[in-house]
Amino acid sequence: YITNVGLQCTPDLGVTLPLDAGAPVAIMALDEKVVLLTSRKVFVVYGTGPTPSGSFNNYSAPQEIPSDVGCSDGRSVLRVPSGIIFKATKGWHLLGRDLTVQYVGGGAARWDGSAVTSAVLMENVAECRFTTDDGVTLVYDYRHNQWSYFQKTLGLSYVPVDAVWWPTAGNGAGRYVHISLANGLNQENPGVYTDQPGGLAAVGLVWTAKTAWLRLERLERFQRVRKVFLTGTVNAAPTSTLTISVDYDDADVGVAPGSYSFTVATATAFAGWAGASADLRHKLRRQKCKSVAFTFSETAAAGASRLAGIQALALEVGIKRGVARLPSSQSVG
Repeated sequence: YITNVGLQCTPDLGVTLPLDAGAPVAIMALDEKVVLLTSRKVFVVYGTGPTPSGSFNNYSAPQEIPSDVGCSDGRSVLRVPSGIIFKATKGWHLLGRDLTVQYVGGGAARWDGSAVTSAVLMENVAECRFTTDDGVTLVYDYRHNQWSYFQKTLGLSYVPVDAVWWPTAGNGAGRYVHISLANGLNQENPGVYTDQPGGLAAVGLVWTAKTAWLRLERLERFQRVRKVFLTGTVNAAPTSTLTISVDYDDADVGVAPGSYSFTVATATAFAGWAGASADLRHKLRRQKCKSVAFTFSETAAAGASRLAGIQALALEVGIKRGVARLPSSQSVG
């Protein structure tokens, strides 16, 4: 093993884009294809990709889609029934399922200078909604190719920073939910002409992120994971609680032996690191495994200072001889 070097993707599974493509901005699946959006161009990749062990990669080389635009705002990218809509430096464009790029942003051109903070496909109407950093929500009716907008309520500085479609029933029914730093969590009320931002009490949201199953080399190779290193950033002295869960051996259903969770008080772990990055280290309680996954979840009271983000994750690992040892009850034939 190599100390302080985390798991990395093999270069054999990567693709190379032309130098004039610009920086990668977003990636999105479209039917049987994968679309790559860069700051200057749009590309398509065909194939189903490698197996879980990394072999038999049949992705094609990226093929450029003829157009004069790229994607300028990663948070604007949204898959709709007719293709993928995205914002370019020349306004809103639609990549159709026939892989043609067309301009659809004439009705929203006056807000081309606004940054997009969320993109949501509505489940109950044929609309896409894009919140912006100036408080205006752009609404695109993809069935009739028409734009409209929601203006913030007069006298309120309501600026949503994110939004989702929140399902409330198995049949797809739900609500459009958005959040503002100043006014908390809010939802659209279909029976009211004007929704009151901040009408719902501000609450502290819980965010959760889970890694894929991390394994070395072959799918069933036995390994030892000694330590995990986590790099986080904070804007101010945090007062939240970070919960870290460790799961083993591809146990997506049920709990594998040795799996556990523990909590970290960020006020202690990140003390003195406001406005900077800090590293945390944890020695795993169970080290021998064929795979391991980590789940991170942060909780905080409304208005409390939280982590600004998790920047990096690294493992101190070693490969053991052979494969995972199994009891006689799991031997067959």
